[in-house]
Amino acid sequence: MRGRILAAALCLTGLLSFAAYGDQWVEIEDGVWEYRLDDGTYLADGFTPDGYFIDGSGRWTENAVVLETEVPNRNSFLPPTDENAFLDYADILNDVQRVLYWDLGDIRRFRISDDRISFCAADGDELTELFTLYQNRNGGNYQLVLKTGLTREAGKKPSVSWYDYECLRLLLRRISRTGDQLAEAVYYSWEGDNRYGIKMYQQTAVGDALVSYEPSDGAGIYWIEERNLQAS
Repeated sequence: MRGRILAAALCLTGLLSFAAYGDQWVEIEDGVWEYRLDDGTYLADGFTPDGYFIDGSGRWTENAVVLETEVPNRNSFLPPTDENAFLDYADILNDVQRVLYWDLGDIRRFRISDDRISFCAADGDELTELFTLYQNRNGGNYQLVLKTGLTREAGKKPSVSWYDYECLRLLLRRISRTGDQLAEAVYYSWEGDNRYGIKMYQQTAVGDALVSYEPSDGAGIYWIEERNLQAS
């Protein structure tokens, strides 16, 4: 990673002024990075020139943790035309599936194909889709179909609907650098005060994505596509 080279260069220069090097990645502890600006401050809640998103903490790590599973942080929006967009995620889904089994038993399962990932309630061999993320290669976007209630806060004893929310985070982190924001926006649109302002049939910017909502019988349909950050 470019940041490792820059951070190493900083160490080698010793007492020279930090500002002389301009904006750069700096490793502040093992595996934790800041993107330092040439005025001595650091980037927070924004995107670096090499594409990574840094949240409001100002700290960036290579992986996030979802249900005890390390999930890589992206540096770009996943193109809907990518033929291996979902199949390449199978190992991570399998790791999370094991956690679900340990914590809940055999009541939740993923189903994956080359153009969709479904998260299902399981009753023996009978599966009922709770939400599905579809890849629309020709349309250049993704479609999330949501059919279940969600709980965002774990509380003292996490509910099954909290695990459902965490698995929604997992799916949206696959396609977006700002997958956690995207999951929050969907959650508050579906369950709460719609604080992100998701609109029916009109796109709303959420992180590196544009999102619109379409009501359906017993479900909510969210259309997700890449946002042009250069035009923002």
